[in-house]
Amino acid sequence: MSYVKPSEDDSLSQTTSKDEDQNSEFMTMLEQFQQIKPTLPPTFVKNETLRLYGMTVMEYQELDSYYDINYHITVDQAVNNYINDFHPAGYVLKVLNAKDSQNPALIEAMHLVLDHLRRKCFPVQAFVSNVYGDLWSSETVVNEFGTKKTYIVSMLTYLEGKTMTSKQINPSSLYNIGIYAGLLQNALEDFDNDFLRKRENQWDLLQLPKLVKFAPVLEHKKEFQLLKTIMTDFKTEVVPVLEHLTKVLIHGDLNDGNILVKEVMGRTNIPEEKTTYDIVGIIDFLDMQYSYTIVDIAILIAHMSAECTCMAPIDVGGHVLAGYLTVKELTHNERGILRLLICSRLAQLVILNEFTLLMDPHNKSVLSHLENYKRVIWKFCQTSKTELYRRWNEVLRDYNIENVFSIL
Repeated sequence: MSYVKPSEDDSLSQTTSKDEDQNSEFMTMLEQFQQIKPTLPPTFVKNETLRLYGMTVMEYQELDSYYDINYHITVDQAVNNYINDFHPAGYVLKVLNAKDSQNPALIEAMHLVLDHLRRKCFPVQAFVSNVYGDLWSSETVVNEFGTKKTYIVSMLTYLEGKTMTSKQINPSSLYNIGIYAGLLQNALEDFDNDFLRKRENQWDLLQLPKLVKFAPVLEHKKEFQLLKTIMTDFKTEVVPVLEHLTKVLIHGDLNDGNILVKEVMGRTNIPEEKTTYDIVGIIDFLDMQYSYTIVDIAILIAHMSAECTCMAPIDVGGHVLAGYLTVKELTHNERGILRLLICSRLAQLVILNEFTLLMDPHNKSVLSHLENYKRVIWKFCQTSKTELYRRWNEVLRDYNIENVFSIL
């Protein structure tokens, strides 16, 4: 078969057609994702908590969330006719985003996972049944603009602790987080769920190459070529290796906002940067996915590297791994792709956060993190695998862990 090189006009026509198709797909997607985050009337929290759960709200505060809306509520103990075990710390009233509200099986799966972890003695939230005896309800809400939307509403117990977002991240905290991540992975290894196996989630790191459809968001950003390179390298260097690993259920979003901590008591006059925090729980299991444990640890390192200010971002992974390696080992294949997986998560975060800002320019969760992701992705990509792993080996040596990463 002979190959005829297309003329410049043909090439231009094909490129233009491809760009037009991509832009058309992007505009359709943008339209679909408009108003994905719930918009609720001011009376919603008190009225719906009383109607659905028989509770009188005393105080409530909106919690930081990406697509959903969550409220920490405290209620009048004297008026909880439907609640057998009153929870003094309060509850979380959760309103699922419009897209996920179309999949009630997601809430059912989350309930099963939390029960599974509770049986293994993990401190996790518990669902609270409503007055109808159900774990969730589908509610049509009319917002202040007169628009009707249907959202899944549920309630969980409030898990006490402060998120890492509000605390100084330091080496001891990173070490403890690494241990906890390994223990969580071990606890999830024997959990199975058909819905989660089939679910497609844009936050699944394995879906990274598909994010090329978001190109119109990024083409004028200085990170554009860098992100394209990462996506290409992911397909050629990561995907072939993952095929040799075993899929299990992972949390999928181990970030500073989903990790709850408390200060280790009995220590006084300790500066904030040296304060030790114990991990008291993990929240937000809605990005659960069947993937690989090395993906989960890469996600964790990416987020901790972006938020830590007490050391160079590229050193953070060494402290996380020092804790993680007390629970689990890394295989040769996993070690080989870890750096690129971290870069891939940061690329995913930059792309999807830029897209979210188009829909919701005032999204506090995005605005507080996006610049950190951009700063750190350059750091990782400008540091060779050899140099990164050399630095991690030095950190691990301080924990009496020798020669985890081979240096070529």
